[in-house]
Amino acid sequence: MTTQTAGSGALRVPLTQTQVDAADRLQAGLPGWKLYEGILRDLSDRFPSNCDLAHVLPKAITLNKLYATGILAIQQMAGHIVAVSTSASDHSSPGFADRIALLTDLGPKRKTMNCLSFASKYCHFFVDASRFAILDTFAKDALMLHLGKGAVKASSYVAYLETVDRLIAAAGLTCSYAQLDHYLWLRGQHMRFLQHGERADINKEVRPLFGQPDAECRGLIEQAFGPQP
Repeated sequence: MTTQTAGSGALRVPLTQTQVDAADRLQAGLPGWKLYEGILRDLSDRFPSNCDLAHVLPKAITLNKLYATGILAIQQMAGHIVAVSTSASDHSSPGFADRIALLTDLGPKRKTMNCLSFASKYCHFFVDASRFAILDTFAKDALMLHLGKGAVKASSYVAYLETVDRLIAAAGLTCSYAQLDHYLWLRGQHMRFLQHGERADINKEVRPLFGQPDAECRGLIEQAFGPQP
């Protein structure tokens, strides 16, 4: 197995800034996700407070819908975000996302839900994108590719962000969390597509990107993920 040593550790599968840049360009070419991210930026500008339910609720509902985060008790989550934001002294620490993720008092059958993916996305889009990387299944799969399965910690957001930072340091990357998020999200889906083909459970807009890419996209895919079969 080839390893890459840089920064503070070794990578199971090498990663370069050039790969991240190519994936970032691929992501920018997806009109649906470009639209979604634009909507969320507009919401953040229009409703900047995280301590006012009238500001938080439209952001939480839209994020939950567009990114399919599966929060059924979204109104309760919005109220929870307001409570956490009002009481927290530091909104920029990764522990803030962990507090948002832990939704309690959901009733006798399910008293607690740990909504790490939703919390990471909420903090990324509506708190500070430069401090909060997005956690999702595809990103975790890509992290395990580069760092090894046992090295990826996602039991808490604090642990997850430490894992992301370890990858950045080991690969010597200079990208933002947002750019790395794009790489990890696409890489995780590319891995599934290679394994399952058209049956892969991946984003509908990404599927034709991998299945029937034009010449420009094929070149970017090869830059980001290596030669295609």
